[in-house]
Amino acid sequence: MANSKAEAQGGLTENPEAYHEYMRARESLRIAATPETIDTATQRFRRAIDLDPGFAMAHSALAEMLLTQGAISGDKVASLRLIEAAVKSAQAGVDVAPNNAATHMTYGIILASGRADYKGAKSHFETAERLGINQPNDINRFAIYLAGTGRSVDAISAARRGLARDPLNPSVMEMVAYTYYASGQFERAITLYQDVLRADPDRLTVRSWLGLSMIYAGNPAGGLNICADEKNLMEALTCEAIGRARMKDMAAADRSFAALIDRFGDAAAYQQAQILSQMGETDRAMGTLLKAEQLQDTGLSLTLIDPALRPLQGREDFNALLVRLGLSD
Repeated sequence: MANSKAEAQGGLTENPEAYHEYMRARESLRIAATPETIDTATQRFRRAIDLDPGFAMAHSALAEMLLTQGAISGDKVASLRLIEAAVKSAQAGVDVAPNNAATHMTYGIILASGRADYKGAKSHFETAERLGINQPNDINRFAIYLAGTGRSVDAISAARRGLARDPLNPSVMEMVAYTYYASGQFERAITLYQDVLRADPDRLTVRSWLGLSMIYAGNPAGGLNICADEKNLMEALTCEAIGRARMKDMAAADRSFAALIDRFGDAAAYQQAQILSQMGETDRAMGTLLKAEQLQDTGLSLTLIDPALRPLQGREDFNALLVRLGLSD
């Protein structure tokens, strides 16, 4: 139930039932990442912790699931509650196994992606790097951090290193695609996201990332066709509105924007800022982005590298936001 590296760093379990629950959860996520498998995995990670409260890797894995659920929730109150629970679970993992690279990596990614707290996350990523980042899942999360902080070359290198270790894992494949998207290499991202969907056709939000890649690559009509099949409605409506805006069909963009607000309200504050920015309403977009900051919107982790927000770059208030997020000096 342990490899030599993990065993030396702590964080595992000697309880066979706890380990069985943990591995079954991991395997279900490897096969397909859908709302159903995420919910099932969450329950299994909780059972693993109940069976062994000192199972640090289960605490960290649960934190990841809670972060995912919080990020896709259409209820802002529920989202914030899930993110706070993710932070607590990640902290528990570090408390139990402070010398484990994976627990620090998880805590770092929860702070960066869940709270856009890159300042708080930095020390955990540095600790993980010092301890040794070797597992594909940890390499993936490090690549997310590098991409979010604008270190695109390093992010791509890290993600490809993870892929070399686990070439058939859709999660690892998706991370490589994301690093190219974050670097603005949309044509390459398109090919890679298509590979992800061939490996896992039901993977949540991948169609929105693929559709947006096509839109930003200059094929908004093709991107809209892809986004229409996205099962995450928040991301589907956002992609649709951005695509229509890029096609200069502002009436259609307005309808998608209104539908997003009607269905999700403040839970989609960041997405609203993305759309307004692409519609050319930069003052409204910036005001909405600052509202997203007040609401601790998970989307803020994309602020530095988001192509939707490029019209805001160079503004004093946008630059000040980057400083507060720890994304600029």
